Amino acid sequence: STLLKLARLNLEIDTTIYEYNEKINKGHIIDQYPKEGKKINDDTKIILIVSQGNPPDYYIVPDLINLSLNKATKKIISLIK
Repeated sequence: STLLKLARLNLEIDTTIYEYNEKINKGHIIDQYPKEGKKINDDTKIILIVSQGNPPDYYIVPDLINLSLNKATKKIISLIK
């Protein structure tokens, strides 16, 4: 498998971030870190940003009254995923 091949090279996908993107098909890579052409060490961890496709046309606003800004932000983000 691909993950096994990465493990043999001592490379690891550290983080996968999902974002809506109108130009990149769902499930395809939008961006990567480190960038193409960079020299890396054996233990460098890779970050991938993956498209979720087109964003939904609408969101239902949750009740945010009496929440701290931090909690309100987390609640909004949890509904988008």
